Amino acid sequence: MVRSYTSIESQSCQIAALCAEVRSARNRAARARRADREAEYLNETTRLRRDKADRELERNLRFRVRVEDHEHPRISGRTARNLFHRPADPLQSAKIKAKWHDGSSIQSLYLQWSARGLSGSKARAWKPGEADRHARYILREDALEIGEDGWSTNIGSDRTEVVAFWRALEQVEALNRKNANVYISIILPLPHQLSAEGRSDLVDSIAAPLAARGLPFVAAQHLPDEGGDQRNYHLHLQVSCRPMVRVRPYEWEFSAATHAGINSPAGIRMMRRHFVRQMNSALEKAGLARRYTHLTRAERGEPPGEMKRGRGDQNRIAMLSRRRDDLERLCSWAKRLVALSQKTDALKNRLAAMKQRLQLAQRNELDQFCLNQVCPDLYHQRYVLLERLAGQKARLERASQFREELAARFDRHILALGIQRALGHRDRLTQAYEKLAERFEGARSTAFAERESLADGIAKGKSALAYFTSKQEQLTTKLQRAHLTSATRADPERLAAITNAVEEARQRNFIPLVRAEEGFAIHPNFAGEHDLVAVDRFEAESAVQELHAAKWHAMLNAIKVSHKGAEREPAVEIDGMLRQTKLEPELATVVEIVAADQEVQSALQKALAGWQEQQRLKEIEDKKSAELKASKAMQRSEAMERVKAAVVVEAESQPRGTSRLRAISADLEKMFSAVEAGTLSVVRRDTTIEFRAVDRELVQASRRIMATDIGRYAVQKLSVTNELRPSVDFSWSSWGHELPTVRPTTEPAPRRPGLAKDGWERD
Repeated sequence: MVRSYTSIESQSCQIAALCAEVRSARNRAARARRADREAEYLNETTRLRRDKADRELERNLRFRVRVEDHEHPRISGRTARNLFHRPADPLQSAKIKAKWHDGSSIQSLYLQWSARGLSGSKARAWKPGEADRHARYILREDALEIGEDGWSTNIGSDRTEVVAFWRALEQVEALNRKNANVYISIILPLPHQLSAEGRSDLVDSIAAPLAARGLPFVAAQHLPDEGGDQRNYHLHLQVSCRPMVRVRPYEWEFSAATHAGINSPAGIRMMRRHFVRQMNSALEKAGLARRYTHLTRAERGEPPGEMKRGRGDQNRIAMLSRRRDDLERLCSWAKRLVALSQKTDALKNRLAAMKQRLQLAQRNELDQFCLNQVCPDLYHQRYVLLERLAGQKARLERASQFREELAARFDRHILALGIQRALGHRDRLTQAYEKLAERFEGARSTAFAERESLADGIAKGKSALAYFTSKQEQLTTKLQRAHLTSATRADPERLAAITNAVEEARQRNFIPLVRAEEGFAIHPNFAGEHDLVAVDRFEAESAVQELHAAKWHAMLNAIKVSHKGAEREPAVEIDGMLRQTKLEPELATVVEIVAADQEVQSALQKALAGWQEQQRLKEIEDKKSAELKASKAMQRSEAMERVKAAVVVEAESQPRGTSRLRAISADLEKMFSAVEAGTLSVVRRDTTIEFRAVDRELVQASRRIMATDIGRYAVQKLSVTNELRPSVDFSWSSWGHELPTVRPTTEPAPRRPGLAKDGWERD
């Protein structure tokens, strides 16, 4: 039967029933044993039979508890110092400590045995979670003698599992009985004459019987306290009387029965003998003459030993005094160092400022000299370049006009004729080249001047041949383009297909584009989508390029305005380049593939700058709103104080007004608080007081207030105070109370309850 940690917290009935069954069986067995003792009938056979029955009962009645992954304790690897390291604690110690013996005499064993249960004690009540806090205390790293090797346990592999076990055990014991024992805390001194490894072996031998009997324990080997005797090496042992078996990490099998006898006087004497036996064995192995005994000095017939009370307090007080002196001395040195550091920083800042001013002056002089030297040449070069640019612009315009005229005039026949002529020129040039080569070969024996002339001729022939070859290629390309142009103009279906492709792609908000040699192109990863296939096919068409350019600019504009209303920044810098962070999915897809483009980076930079400006304006607006809200709250508070003061003055001026005010003070305080908080509106309309509130909790209170003169006076003061009028929502509840109709009286009747201050009488 495996249960989770949550089922334990919900008070599992099955665990409670198992524990109750074992407890009832143990109580019945105790009564039977008591009757047998009284009758002196108990013998060794009966005891063995009883022990066998207890072991069988313990073996059969077991249950499992598992702590799920999401229920693991969330604790740090190191124990928080503010839980167990309090400066005042060392000064509150006044215990009796044993005298250290350096000789070979036998010494009594002094140990501290403390059983902690759910009922606690008058001096120290039990607090939930005390068991796991104690485990964290004894396992804190700065107190262990040999680091992580200084503690051992049979309930978990790390501190988190140990804490989880003690929390689960506390829940199990709570199901057993209200005053169940949860753990036993034992503090045992260790011989300081042994080495750290020897003390570690001694701790293992002390804890071995507990592990053999399946009793959960945590053993921690501690260093001496900093302010105490430096020979006081000691062991902290935390033990539970309920046997268990660790099945796997964060899962244990508990016995429904407990070994309660270990916490009895006989059990304590047995454990004391076990401690003494193991300590003497360790001292004997180390070759030391010192020995311990489990008997007290009285049992050995010796007089009481010397009691040293409070010596640890004196040591701790002296240690704290030394610390205080050291801290005061360090504080004085720290103040001097801070002053020197401030002076040094000031001198460094002055030197840096002077150096910067000197560098700026030198740079200004150098720049002025360079400007004086370069300005005349620059102005002349600028004038020359402007003239050249003007001439180049005119030539480009003429060339553009000439190209357009040639494109309009050239047809297929003219181009073919030009190609034939170019071929003829090439043939003639080839023949001339061959003749020149022959002449060059035959003229090797002639003069040097003639050879140079022939070489020049050959070079000119080669350049002319290359020129006409390139010219032929250009004419061939133009001819092919003319063929395509004529075919396109003659094919209306192609024009219709281009138009349909452009219209279909125009339905998209954004198109995944990349820059090409001429214009834009569809990204290869998206060219296969159904509404982009046709556009990708007609990529070279002017209509398609115009569509791509429009979509490109639309993408840039969308990036620039993406910061509006955004809660987080639209772009962040990664590896020296801005990356989008908060864009619509469709826009983010097309931006990601061209994130490195200069125009896209510029758009992201503008969006980021706009978002930063937007955040700055928002912070200013929030600050103004908070200041306005605080001002209004101050005005409302002051107005409410004035109303309260007026009500008190009015009550004191009326007979028995103070007592009446005291009778409705609680209701008035509720109404005043609601009005000041802005959740209640009080408005007078002729002879009716109209109330509007978020809910109807104040209906009865307003009725009791309106039933008295002083209450009506307070309500009327609230209705005429403008600072206390909130902005009313139409969804608020509303109710009203009629003011009593009054008429003047001429009789000088004495004032009595129910008459107004000015002598008006109710109908």
